[in-house]
Amino acid sequence: MPGWPVARLRQPARQRRKPRSLPAIPKFAKQAFAAGWGQAFAALLLLVSIRVYTQEYGPDAFGQAMLALGALALVDGVGSMAFGQTLAQLLKDLEGRSERIALGLGLGQRFSLWLAALAVLSVLGFWYFIGPFAAALLALACLPHCVCEPLRVTAQTVAMLERRFTLLSAWSALEAVLILVLTVAIIRVSDASPAALVIGQIGGRALATLLLLRPAMGPKAGWEVDRNGAAEAMPAALSIGWVLAAMAPIGWFGAFADRYILGATTGLAAAGVLAALSGTVSRPFAIVSSALTNLFRADFLDEAAYRTPAHTHPLRRWLLLAALTGAMGVVAFAILGDWLAGFLIRFETPGIDAGSLLVPLAISQTLLLMSHAFDNRLMAFGRNRALLTALTALIFVGFAVIGISAFRFGAEGAAWGRVFHETLRCLAVAALVLLGERALHIGKRKAS
Repeated sequence: MPGWPVARLRQPARQRRKPRSLPAIPKFAKQAFAAGWGQAFAALLLLVSIRVYTQEYGPDAFGQAMLALGALALVDGVGSMAFGQTLAQLLKDLEGRSERIALGLGLGQRFSLWLAALAVLSVLGFWYFIGPFAAALLALACLPHCVCEPLRVTAQTVAMLERRFTLLSAWSALEAVLILVLTVAIIRVSDASPAALVIGQIGGRALATLLLLRPAMGPKAGWEVDRNGAAEAMPAALSIGWVLAAMAPIGWFGAFADRYILGATTGLAAAGVLAALSGTVSRPFAIVSSALTNLFRADFLDEAAYRTPAHTHPLRRWLLLAALTGAMGVVAFAILGDWLAGFLIRFETPGIDAGSLLVPLAISQTLLLMSHAFDNRLMAFGRNRALLTALTALIFVGFAVIGISAFRFGAEGAAWGRVFHETLRCLAVAALVLLGERALHIGKRKAS
């Protein structure tokens, strides 16, 4: 089956290497801590930030601000996230850091043009939905964003391939601090404009990039831009990137559509509450997802590039850790739900039992955490189009279920509708991986 490394099975026996065994538990624990401490710090800071934001905004303005932040996630999905995945695919076959940086910077220059187009569309959207003042603020913030974002993605991709876990965690922690400080400052200066959350987000990223770019990529004198290599790599980059960009709205739908549907059927205040609680729940799971991605994604890329992975059976280990941590998260949110909701939401939420929303949100995040393992496996082996086809087919079912549930049962219905959608998504990507592994096993038997 195309995309799966059957050809490697026909290599001479002397060229084959047995995978190294799993590192000793203390070493693995150190790696896991290094990969996740920054996200853990960012999650704690998120709790503080949500409480601060609900004190600064009224219910409707907060809802509008959270929906704007959700829209940024969609833009990131078709922009920076797609570029990062594409870059990882192209850089994995290069061995030297200088080669990776040069090609990444060359492709980043071209990616900045796509970022500029997305920025224009975002500014127009702000103008229409929020107003000209918010659009002007966003336009000013987009200028450094379009310059710094390609650099950020390149540096973080190179660090991921080199397994520099501590640097990646430090980056996450610094970003979280800068985003909170900058966002609060903009809220105060702009008289609590809903645009402040988006501007603080992209501004904090740009500042963190300026501070950490040199530690990530070394002295600036060593940064070469491989424009010729970028031109040669563009056909492959576009072939990979457009599929990833097309998948982004589907992934965004699973994470954010419930709040938009709820906003349309119930109101901005309910959408804001659901968005705040979703962000609170998703952040601890994002810690685990980031740590597992940092630990095991490079193993998938190693296997796809015919190298021995650092950990044996990386997919199996990823899924096991995802399921265990997810189950602990569901239990924790079930116990702490009412207290946590009361701590975060500082205004009244009539008709919404905020604490009860946390359990279905945690369940959906557990399913998503496991789906990410299958997603990364498929993308590492170049099966992006199969993944896109499967997820596209599911979006219509998920939209209908979430919409009907939100209309009939409000916020709780939207949350449980999201659980149903994530269940279907996880089963679909698992089936794709199993089919690919079966093809690989058949190829192995034929080769032997």
